[in-house]
Amino acid sequence: MKKIFLCLIAFISIQAFSQISIGITGGFIFPLNNYKDSLPKPSNAAKFGAEIVFDIHTHWKLRTGIEYASFAFFNRAMKGFTYEAYYTYNTHYLGIPVGLRYVFNGKKFNPFIDGSVSFMGNIGHNTRVSSINGTPPVASNPTPNAFVLSPALGIGMLFNPADKIYLSFMMNYTMQTGYLYTAMNNKQEFKHLRYNGIGASLSIGYNF
Repeated sequence: MKKIFLCLIAFISIQAFSQISIGITGGFIFPLNNYKDSLPKPSNAAKFGAEIVFDIHTHWKLRTGIEYASFAFFNRAMKGFTYEAYYTYNTHYLGIPVGLRYVFNGKKFNPFIDGSVSFMGNIGHNTRVSSINGTPPVASNPTPNAFVLSPALGIGMLFNPADKIYLSFMMNYTMQTGYLYTAMNNKQEFKHLRYNGIGASLSIGYNF
């Protein structure tokens, strides 16, 4: 019975999607946030993972997969000549993106628009302190949100360098519906830090 069920699922998948593509993807997020009150500033985030793209219509594609993302917040603490230190707050997430892509017709390059939501779960965080002189105060290292939604809207270009190979480049505006980290400002108040920015990613894969 189990084999029959699996064969039925495979048959439905083949009938529903005319083409399935599997590839690897990676890129960066360039932050747009500008925090005040001595709060840590976000630095470039890195992400990489695997993607599966289903053709659901002539122009429409469904995109999903799994993606690792690492976010960093940087802060410089100074207090006269007593101490000077650099703090780096890192938080790591594993996400499952679900996106819908519309691909326009082109001769060699096919432009597209892409909208997605990534369901991100926290898998770790840490704080690094680099002291220049003196002994800085101990940095607080609170736990980030366990779960964050990250919607994104972007544009890109799809290219087929070979018959079964695809290559795509995409830039998008990405944000988080919840905070990625919590840090103290100069008033010793906890503030939530988010990470909205411009993302750039490159993907390469195989068309089955």
